[in-house]
Parts: sequence; structure tokens; C-alpha cells
Amino acid sequence: MSTSDTAGGGKRWLLIGAIALGVGIAINVIAGEIAKARDNAREPREETLPLIETVSATKVESLTVVEEGFLRPRAVIDVVPEISGKVVEVSPKLEPGGSFEAGELMFRIDPRTFEADLQRAVADLAAAEAELERSKAEAARQQRLAEIGATAEARRQQSDAALASAKARVGQSRAALTMARKRLDDTQVSAPFDASVISETVALGRFVQPGMAAARIYDTGAAEIVVGLRPTDADAVRRASRRMGDSLKVQVTPGRASASTATLTGNLKRFGTAVDERSRTVPVVIEVPDAFSSDNGASVFANDYVTVEIPAESEGLLFSAPLGSVRRESFVWILDAEQRLAKVDVTPLKRTGEEVIFRTTTDLTDERLVLTALTEEAEGIRVEIASEQDESGA
Repeated sequence: MSTSDTAGGGKRWLLIGAIALGVGIAINVIAGEIAKARDNAREPREETLPLIETVSATKVESLTVVEEGFLRPRAVIDVVPEISGKVVEVSPKLEPGGSFEAGELMFRIDPRTFEADLQRAVADLAAAEAELERSKAEAARQQRLAEIGATAEARRQQSDAALASAKARVGQSRAALTMARKRLDDTQVSAPFDASVISETVALGRFVQPGMAAARIYDTGAAEIVVGLRPTDADAVRRASRRMGDSLKVQVTPGRASASTATLTGNLKRFGTAVDERSRTVPVVIEVPDAFSSDNGASVFANDYVTVEIPAESEGLLFSAPLGSVRRESFVWILDAEQRLAKVDVTPLKRTGEEVIFRTTTDLTDERLVLTALTEEAEGIRVEIASEQDESGA
């Protein structure tokens, strides 16, 4: 064997040894990783809890129901004359925006014809009464004569008939006199209540007649507002009304689209007796005394859109919390001592901005309400508060 063959064989054995060594090292590394993986698999995994944010509920001491409605006059009527005739006098106040006190003259119809009718009715009554006196005297005379047989029965009966006719004529004459006086009174058309003029069509010299609207006016003595309340709100208002009685006052303020600027105070007048079929609300009538009085000047307008705030009371405890904390309009989640979800039933009553006021039988004063909406929510699920995790990580 030559020297070159011997050297080549040695190199091959060195190469084979290096390869074997590398394979051995690789096998050891792989075996170590497998063992480590097995050890890790045997160790229990740490539970990952859902992260949530919590909020506190604020206790509400008093409740107010807020609704909007129209400030309408208690009465709006057309002024219609009851007789025909020419207008001979018109009040300078009889124009849109003009104001009248109850009984104040608005316009006058020519009274001369009706004055003559009254004089004629007075004369007719006087003549009828005189005829009645004569008939009474004649009937009495015929009765005395009949008692002594000095007159015929037919004559006595005739006097009785004349007396009855005279009495009837007096009755008719008195009725005619009453009508004549009324028709004369009707020549003066006056305001039936404290009123403000919406529109008018009457003018001096114009001929008017029954059925013709001479003006349109509204009652400035009081206003009414009708609002629809949800049944739960109506119950709360009714409860406050029973306790407070006449002392329950309703605040009336200008709404977003109001022309009015004054704040008024009203009274709860009555509840409706039927639920509105469309809105499913209970109508409530609020009366505002002297809403359109001169004291308010031009700061209150009829038929304006206003906001009303009605005191209310609710059974149970009242709390306020962010809208997102109330689930399905019926319950909230709170956390127990182990930070597990616990369900509390609530009844939402009122929304104010991003807050909701609700009623419950559970005192939530020191409770943490869950604000975060979880993919899965069920009684007893354990959670972690995000702020607490941040503190532990720090």
C-alpha cells in the first residue's frame, strides 16, 4: 500500500467521525427540546380572563319626567253675532293682538230697530195686562150672577174663556218683551272672557248676520298643555300627585323651537282615562294659570312648543349610570367578591344624555357595574378589571 493511499484512508475516517459527531449532537439537541416540550405540557396553563371596564351607579334622590307639548289656550272661539244689522261702532282694540277684558265691548250693531221693537213689546204687554184685568173682573161678575141665577151658564163660560185667553196673551207678551230685550242687548257684542284677538273681519258700516264670524279670539285666562306619558312615567307622576296634592308644581320652559322666553309654573289638572292607541301613552293635562296675561307681555305665545318638567316618585331605589351598563333594557351586571358576573334586574325610567335613570330593588351604592360588552355574558363568569391588570403589570 502506498503512502498516498494511507493518507486518503485517514481523511475518510476523519470525515466519517465528524459526521457521526454532528449527528450525535443534533440528536441530543432534539431530544432535549422534546423533553422540554413534555415538561411544559405537564405544567398547568394560566387562565386568561376577559378584561372589562366598570362604572359606579349614582343614587338619585328625586325624579322628574320631562316631556314636550303645545301651550294651547283653554278656549279658542269665533265671535259670531246673533242678530243682523249694520256695524256702527268698533273698538280700536279689535285687531290682531288686541286684548279685551271679560264683558268689554268689541263692536256694536245699529240698535234703533231693536229699540223700537222693545218699545212695541212693552206696549203690547201693557195692553195685554189691562185686558187681563178686565177679563178677571168680568169673570168674577159672571160668577156672582150665576150663583143667584141672574145670568145664563153660557155667558159665564164665555167670560171664563175670555179670562184664559187674556192670561195666554200676557204670557206671550212677556216672552216677546224678553226676546226684544235680548235682541237689543245682542247689538252690543262683548268679550265673553279675558281675550286676545287672533283675527277679525268686522269693519265700521259692514252688515253682519248670524253665523258670520266677525273675529277669532282666545282665552288669556289660562293655558293647557297635553302631554303623553309612558305608563311607567304616568304611574310615577300619579304617585307623586297623590302624596303632594295641590303642592305639585309643573315647570314649563321654552323648548328648542319656542318663540316664548318666559318660564311658567303649572298645575297637574287631570289624567286621561284611556291609553292612546298609536303612541301607547297616557295623556296628562297641565293647566297654566294666567299664561297669557299682560304680566308676561310678549314673552309667551299661544300654541307654542314648550318643555314640561313634572315631579315624579318611583317605588324602589333609583340610580343613574351610563347607558352602556344596562343590558337589554332590563338588567345590569355587577361583580361579586370573586369578580364574577352577577345579574341585577332594573327598570329604565328616563334617559338624560349618555346616562339612564333606572329603578331597582338592589342597593347599588358600592357596587361595580360592568360597562364593557363581552362576547359571552353569563352569570358566574369570572372577569378581570382592566385598571387592576395595568396596576399589576406596572
